[in-house]
Amino acid sequence: MFTEEQLNERIVTLVKGENQQGASIYCYVALSMRSFFYLACAIRDGKGFSVTDFGEVLAAGLGEPPDDLREEMARTHNLEEVPEPLQLGSGLPTVDPKGD
Repeated sequence: MFTEEQLNERIVTLVKGENQQGASIYCYVALSMRSFFYLACAIRDGKGFSVTDFGEVLAAGLGEPPDDLREEMARTHNLEEVPEPLQLGSGLPTVDPKGD
């Protein structure tokens, strides 16, 4: 179980996907851990959503983020690159972010 303090902690993550026209997009978003769980569920469920429903968009664009933006986000927000995007879905723990 997560503490309220942990659920309210602010993180920054890179979200990749497709827009409504089917183009590849990326978005760096700042959000609470609680909102991250809700975002992960929206991704897992395959429903359309707007990242702004979950947090603050720091940078976004078409395709892949350029190297200079990756470096800036890594430096500014202490991000680490991962070789492959994490597959959100069945591997997610069953957690109620509300603590119910």
